[in-house]
Amino acid sequence: PNIKLTIPLGSGGPLYNIQACEKNSTTVCSNIVQADFTNAPVIDENDPDWTDDAAASKNAGVPEEFAFLGNFPNPFNPTTRIEVDLPERAEVRVIVYDILGRQVMVLPAQTVEAGARRGFEVNASSLASGTYLYRLTATMEGEVHVATGRMVLVK
Repeated sequence: PNIKLTIPLGSGGPLYNIQACEKNSTTVCSNIVQADFTNAPVIDENDPDWTDDAAASKNAGVPEEFAFLGNFPNPFNPTTRIEVDLPERAEVRVIVYDILGRQVMVLPAQTVEAGARRGFEVNASSLASGTYLYRLTATMEGEVHVATGRMVLVK
């Protein structure tokens, strides 16, 4: 069934019908809910207690604190994705080391907007199979977060 919202014209008030409709040879609709908003409170946008749902939902995806989420998939071949939660815009650097501590790859620094599950692709096609360590550094206003992870490349 399809769900539709109708507002009957000339009803004398703000009536809303939510209907379930099925279309066979004819369309048959039945009311699920009818709501009357005649006495509903009026929202005053100048009221300091009023919140704009659009503004609230815009910030809903922004985490409150930095979180290191690791990389996936792991083991991988040849690409993996390192993810973090960023509470504000940050400059992010990723450096990859072999198991002996030698630097084998540096991803270019990126400025990344705030948000959940911000990701960085690592293409290790030029590296040999093995275990690698990586260090992610996220520099935000006045704060530096450093996280270390382990990834396994299997070719």
